[in-house]
Amino acid sequence: MVEAGDIRRERFLREPVVKSKGGLKHWIDALADWLEERFEARSKDVYVVNGGLSVSGLQHVGRLRGEVVIPEVVRRILESRGLQVRQYLTLYTQDAWKGKEGQRRAFPDPESAKKYTGWPLVRVPDPKGGPSSWIDRFWADFGPYIKDFTDGKVEVVTTTDMYRGKLLEFVKLSVARREEIRQIVNKYRGRKPYPPSWIPFEPRCQNCSRIDATEALEVDFENKRMRYRCRSCGHEGWAPLWDGKLNWRIEWVGVWWALGVDFEPYGKDHATPGGSRDSANELAVKVYGIMPPEGLPYEWVSLKVRSGESDMSSSDFIGFTPREWLEVAHPEVLRFLILRTPPMRKLSLGLHEIPLYYDQYYRAERVYYRVESTGRREEDILLSRSYELSYTRGKPPGTMPAQPPYTHIAILAQILPEELWESEAPRRLQRSGHLPEEPSDFDLERVR
Repeated sequence: MVEAGDIRRERFLREPVVKSKGGLKHWIDALADWLEERFEARSKDVYVVNGGLSVSGLQHVGRLRGEVVIPEVVRRILESRGLQVRQYLTLYTQDAWKGKEGQRRAFPDPESAKKYTGWPLVRVPDPKGGPSSWIDRFWADFGPYIKDFTDGKVEVVTTTDMYRGKLLEFVKLSVARREEIRQIVNKYRGRKPYPPSWIPFEPRCQNCSRIDATEALEVDFENKRMRYRCRSCGHEGWAPLWDGKLNWRIEWVGVWWALGVDFEPYGKDHATPGGSRDSANELAVKVYGIMPPEGLPYEWVSLKVRSGESDMSSSDFIGFTPREWLEVAHPEVLRFLILRTPPMRKLSLGLHEIPLYYDQYYRAERVYYRVESTGRREEDILLSRSYELSYTRGKPPGTMPAQPPYTHIAILAQILPEELWESEAPRRLQRSGHLPEEPSDFDLERVR
């Protein structure tokens, strides 16, 4: 059952324009209104928004939606209202590598890669044989480009580092209160409840490196270590408290506790009443005495190809990355598509439809500058505000930029050598009437 005041009841999850505080508003402004009221009850000097990712494989653009762009836009709206807000993106680097077929295919010898199954992601080697790790390899197509899709004020943290810091204290607290935790978690597990001897921590086996097959047996707080038995290789030994991870529900609460999180979106799989998010909320309140963050469920982003579409997936390597998007389109266009779509509505993206996305973006731009109207007030609000918030630095320029057709620029890019593009492309576009005689900086940026 969804209780009154639960965000899962709110219309802005599915409707692009809703009534909020006496007027019609874009869904993300209504979300900001909703959050502002709840933040006031928390009465903090600095509020914290957070997103979370497991670097299990391909870091596709779908992960920008709920974990980066929506929190960033909410933060900026709240900051414009006078609140101080800090934004994090947490990488769950201690998660176990599952050894799925798509993950194993990243290695030259997929069969040999099975030996890494169950290892913490941070310890899995670079599948291409480089000096970096699995995480470094796939984060490289996502992490460095966050600044292009945001205002650059997103702080990235990892659970690996946190277990050597504040999460270490949380581990001690969790072990001390494990019976309370067990009783709550077992309510949600149904089948296979944890026994009274259960310790909610998974040390990394010091023999085979698996983090998903160990049973914690004894804790030595004085020496910051835990004795365990590995169900995979049979090894018994001691592991440092920082070399492992908490049960995932408890780790989720631990991140909230360590960072002081006030708002965190979550995928629709966590949104079921009585599901994982509700269990984490109960743990936060009844065991750790903290107010859980306000949440926001969101739908998956799917990959659209000419033959159909399927949900983007990191571990199954379905989708395309922020780096690949930036090779063919501006970040503002993707932000616009994300913001135009309410969070519980599916967003489908395909690189072959980039020209269409530019047409839609240019139309929203004309609506914003009141050069054009859709004839429907709610649609004009949606397009205009989505366009305005698509800008990563400040607001749109005072006058409407030129709108050179994407296909025209794409053809021109095939003709002109790369070294002549910056000097020759604007001249060609001026001759064809797609750029004014005295182009603005925004005009020139659009064709770079």
